[in-house]
Amino acid sequence: MKKCRINWTLLISLLALLVSIITLCLVKPHCSELGFDYQGVIVGILSLLVTALIGWNIYTTIDLKGKIDEFKYAVPISLTVSLAQLGRALFYKGYYEYAISAFLNALAAWEEGSGNELMEEAYTFSIKSLKSMMEKDIVFECSQEDFKAYMDAALKTRDDDIISYVKGFKISLEHKSDIEL
Repeated sequence: MKKCRINWTLLISLLALLVSIITLCLVKPHCSELGFDYQGVIVGILSLLVTALIGWNIYTTIDLKGKIDEFKYAVPISLTVSLAQLGRALFYKGYYEYAISAFLNALAAWEEGSGNELMEEAYTFSIKSLKSMMEKDIVFECSQEDFKAYMDAALKTRDDDIISYVKGFKISLEHKSDIEL
């Protein structure tokens, strides 16, 4: 795909250059003698500047798309790390239910293959923390909607212990959303 963009860039640049040369040929001196014509020089300079601006615009667009691809994982990284840190703070304060929710949400935001050390560290810490809560037999109660989201996050990890732990959550009918009320 990158080669295709370069070919289009080359084609458009050559087309602009061709239009510039044709414009220079059409704007010729009005007298028959070979004199200096200021109008032809001005048109030639303007054509050259337009060609340079079109080339610069194409280069900037290609460079911007590369930068966007570079920051593709920026939001999942920051979200995963923040939720894992929140879960850590809640876990150490003894708010285990909120910590479980934060850790599972961190796992939901995790993107496999990001290659980011912070994201992988947050993922590993979330898994370890959930397993330690599982060993402590901490029971978690959530709504049906939250259970579906947590199960999706657990399935995303492909960790059998986490999946079985989430399957053991109690589903409460008291947790209703504001829309249903």
